[in-house]
Amino acid sequence: MAKDRPPTYTPAPEPPTDPDLRRRYDAIMAVIAQTQTVTAAAESLGMSRNHFQTLLHRAIAAIIETITPKPAGRPARPEREVELEAENARLRAELAAMTERTAMLDRLITVVGGIASGRTPVPRSRGKSAKKKSEDPEPATIHQAVTAMRDADIPTPVVAAALGVSPATVHRHRRPPMSRSRKRSSTVGPEICQRVRDIVRATHGLVGAASLGKRCGLPRRKAAEIKRRELREMEHERKAMCGTVSILAPGIVRGFDAMHLQCTEGKLYWLVAADGAVPYRTSITTVDAYDAAQVIAALRADFEAHGPPLVLRLDRIACQRTAEVYALVREYEVLPLHGPPRDIRTTTVSSSARIANTAPGNGLWAW
Repeated sequence: MAKDRPPTYTPAPEPPTDPDLRRRYDAIMAVIAQTQTVTAAAESLGMSRNHFQTLLHRAIAAIIETITPKPAGRPARPEREVELEAENARLRAELAAMTERTAMLDRLITVVGGIASGRTPVPRSRGKSAKKKSEDPEPATIHQAVTAMRDADIPTPVVAAALGVSPATVHRHRRPPMSRSRKRSSTVGPEICQRVRDIVRATHGLVGAASLGKRCGLPRRKAAEIKRRELREMEHERKAMCGTVSILAPGIVRGFDAMHLQCTEGKLYWLVAADGAVPYRTSITTVDAYDAAQVIAALRADFEAHGPPLVLRLDRIACQRTAEVYALVREYEVLPLHGPPRDIRTTTVSSSARIANTAPGNGLWAW
C-alpha cells in the first residue's frame, strides 16, 4: 500500500485587501502584463520611477526563483547545523574517553589500595633464605597484582607504571603458568640425522629449517639444531683445507680500494693503493665519481709513479671488473685478484683460490 503523501498543489493566493497594497499589486501586475508603462505606474502610486522599478524587479526575481526547478532529493541541511552535529559527536567521544579513563583509574586505585593496605591477601614466598638479591617486589606479589588488575580491565602500560616494572614483565605474568609435564622431544634416529646433514651439504647450507623439517619429518627446532651443527662442521673442514700465504717482501701484492668521504663540497671518494707487505700507501687519489674511468686513471698513475706490482688485489665492485680495467692490468702484466673488501693492507691469500674466467680470453684469480 502506497504511503499517503502531502499534496503538492498550491491554491491561488487572494489579492491583498489593504487599499495601498492592492494599488501596488494592480500596478505591478499591469506592468508585467504590459498594459501599463513603468513611468505611468510610478506616477499613479506617487513613487519615483527608480523606487517602483526596484519593487518590480524584486517581484520578477521572486517569480523566477519560484519557477526554477529544484535539485532532486531532500534539501541539504544548513552548513551551520552540520558543523554543530560534528562538534557534538566529537565532544561525546571525548566525554566517553574521559569517563572510561576515570573509571579505569578508580579501579586501579581500588586494586592498588587494597594490596597496599593488606586487605587483599598476598601469598608468601616459599623460599626461606635470609638473603635477598634485590629490593624488587616478589614474583608472587607481582603476579597477584597483575592478576587483580587484569580482572579489573586495566591496560598494560598503566599496570606497568603502577607496579614499577616493564610491560614485558606484565605480559609474562599475565600468561597462564606453563605446565611442567611437557614431554621431551623424542630422540631422532641416525638415518634421519644423516639425511638432514646430506641435504645441508648438498645445498651448501642454503636450505631453511622449516623445509628440512617438512622433508625429513622433524620439528623445525630439531632440524635447525642439526643444521647448525652440520654448518659448524663444514666450516671446520673448510678452515682445515685452507692454507696461508704470507707476503714478506714489498712490491709483490698491492691492494686497491675506495673510501667514501663527506666534505663541505659534497660527497667525494678516495682511491687508495697500498702495499700488501708493509703499511705504506703508494697513492691516494681524490675523485668526485667512483667509476671505471677514475679507477683506470688512478691505477695508471700509481703504476707509473711506483712501478707495477706482480699481483693487484681489486674489489668486487662493478667499476673494477670492466674490460678496460682488465686491459690495463694486461698492459702492465699484472695478475688481478678479486676478494671481499676487508682491508687494503691484506697480507694473506687463501690457498683455496680458484681461476675464474671473468673476462673474455683472460684467466683471473678469484676467491
